[in-house]
Amino acid sequence: MHRLHQENKYVNLCAPLSIATGAAVTPIVVNGSGFDRIGIFATHGAQAGATKNTIRLTVYKSATSGGVYTKVTASDGTMASTASNKIGLIIDAAIDPDKPFMKVYGTGGGLGTSVMIVALHAQLYRGSRSLPPTQEYTTAPVIIA
Repeated sequence: MHRLHQENKYVNLCAPLSIATGAAVTPIVVNGSGFDRIGIFATHGAQAGATKNTIRLTVYKSATSGGVYTKVTASDGTMASTASNKIGLIIDAAIDPDKPFMKVYGTGGGLGTSVMIVALHAQLYRGSRSLPPTQEYTTAPVIIA
């Protein structure tokens, strides 16, 4: 019997946020040890304001949780909101076994003062049989406007 939870790990990168032009997402560290790939899913809801906003996401990696993070090659993505309540962006990246700690940085952009409601999720997959424990986060991300 195939057990999805034994080979995949699902992580909330942040609760739904209001992203305005110029706002940034404070990243949460995700431990990718024991996995080959990470999929980042950005979903968005309705927008407030007369103009449409965007969010730009980039994945970074490090050898340790508190270490220096470097950009994962070809891990940029921009989500423009042209409709409400959709998965607006998916980024798929390899996990470097020497730098398995990942962060996703995001910045709001666009015109005017539009606000987009965004949620970020990650799926770690192609896992080994000895997976790390499920991560629990007790702190909420902070939006810097």
